Amino acid sequence: MGEAGTAGSAARRIGHKRVRWTKAMKESFFNHLTTTGNVKASAHAIGIDPRSAYTLRRKDEQFAADWGVAIAQAYEILETHLLAMALSGESAIDTGGVGPGTVIDFDQAMRLLGRQHGAKAPPQRRGGPRRKLLTNEEIDAALLAKLGKLIPPSEPA
Repeated sequence: MGEAGTAGSAARRIGHKRVRWTKAMKESFFNHLTTTGNVKASAHAIGIDPRSAYTLRRKDEQFAADWGVAIAQAYEILETHLLAMALSGESAIDTGGVGPGTVIDFDQAMRLLGRQHGAKAPPQRRGGPRRKLLTNEEIDAALLAKLGKLIPPSEPA
């Protein structure tokens, strides 16, 4: 039994009731996915089975592209949380989502990042200038410069 409609209006099932993805459902799904990086939790947050989201991703190129953007943003947020953990000494982070899997510890966060970075094939190097390895002082200066852009300077008392 095939699904009716185009890829942009792919249907999903809840029990025996046939329901269609709406623009609002997609927005809610991607907002949650960006916040948590968790497909299962994001699907459940809008009341669908995660398989429906994976099916739509296979069939709808725009949905797949938006999914990629949401996951990339989720990992950027996770990296920011990890940096905050390192600076504050905290041992866990709340990703801001609802339900299980929204509070993760440092080891879980590092495994997630390792999985994400491992999923991307490293670029093939074909000549060009040699890579310059940064010193610890250069790395510290770059991190402090980025933090300076994120954290507004405190006003004098």
